[in-house]
Amino acid sequence: MMKKILFLSHMYPTNNDKSYGKVVHQQAISLLGEGNEIKVVSPIPYVPAILRGSSKRFNDYYSTKNIEVHDRIEVHYPRFLSIKRSPVLFNLSSFFMFASVLKRVKIIKKTFDFEVIHAHFGFPDAFVAMKIAELFNIKLITTYQSTDLDKTYQSNRKLRGKLTKAFKVSDELISPSPRLTTQLKKVMNLDSHTIGYGIDLEEVSINNDYKSTSKPTMISVSRLVESKGINHNIEAISILHEKGVNIDYIVVGDGPEKKNLIKLVNKLGIKKYVKFTGALSHEEAIKQISSADIFSLPSWQETFGLVYLEAMANFKPVIGCKGQGFDGIIENGKNGFLAQPKSTESVCNIIQHILENQSEMDQLVKRARVTAEDYTFEVIANKINILYRN
Repeated sequence: MMKKILFLSHMYPTNNDKSYGKVVHQQAISLLGEGNEIKVVSPIPYVPAILRGSSKRFNDYYSTKNIEVHDRIEVHYPRFLSIKRSPVLFNLSSFFMFASVLKRVKIIKKTFDFEVIHAHFGFPDAFVAMKIAELFNIKLITTYQSTDLDKTYQSNRKLRGKLTKAFKVSDELISPSPRLTTQLKKVMNLDSHTIGYGIDLEEVSINNDYKSTSKPTMISVSRLVESKGINHNIEAISILHEKGVNIDYIVVGDGPEKKNLIKLVNKLGIKKYVKFTGALSHEEAIKQISSADIFSLPSWQETFGLVYLEAMANFKPVIGCKGQGFDGIIENGKNGFLAQPKSTESVCNIIQHILENQSEMDQLVKRARVTAEDYTFEVIANKINILYRN
């Protein structure tokens, strides 16, 4: 039986930025294949004309159309006054978002009688979706993220209260990772379904074995922000060269930390061993991953991280971070490795272990591939579809 589902997510691709919230869009596409009808409301900040030229981000917001269609999915972008400079103002933004979303939802409801609203963040998305669900007497499903529990819940009493209420009235809760499932049970005593995000196994699979050469290569693919731990990768490479280990490092991505990371490379005198490619297309990034020997992203603030799965699908030893999104999906030493948060020493020791234990890695990467096969679009969509049917 077909279900009509309304997605609510403040992160969703636009014609100006096709990567922003891409995992949510991919999930929506997968659910279409399960026989559902999907429409999306993605509220974006209001930008007055006078400010449109002040930054690319503002210009992107300003020039995004009110309605766009992405892969047969109709996406609505109502504007709201976004204020995030402090927890108090962030709280106020949720009321502006609700007013804007409600106005658009009333229009959508006239021709699309949705039965379920699926929020893809706890706050403000689920808080707004909760009010919509109450007004229209429909079911609410909430997929929450690491920022909900690691930041919003910890910020102040009012935000914590709103987040808790939205979670408690949700008919179903979805956690993208085992770590977040455990954390939610601990802080709110609420159960959730552990359902990650999916990958297209055929699209991302290029390499089918692990072969470390005489001069191995390590790679990371991410937005270059401090929490991704790229500096610890760079420092580890420097230490390994001091020990006589000849290894190169490819950094794929762009972001505000890039200048600092380049300065660090120059300071450590390892410029000829570290290459910054800048941001690449998804296809090119996968090619880079497939040609490398090790994937390392010791990010200490991660909800899930599809790129780990993509590396595992290509039979790569993957280094994640203990206590973060992929902890529980990566079983340390079995199908990948978990470094201690913010620890160059831990990253360095794992890299060295990988390079010195070829036969062990041959078996480990096969188990990594099996893990990746459990996270295809079809598998994930089927799990969520069961919740919709129930």
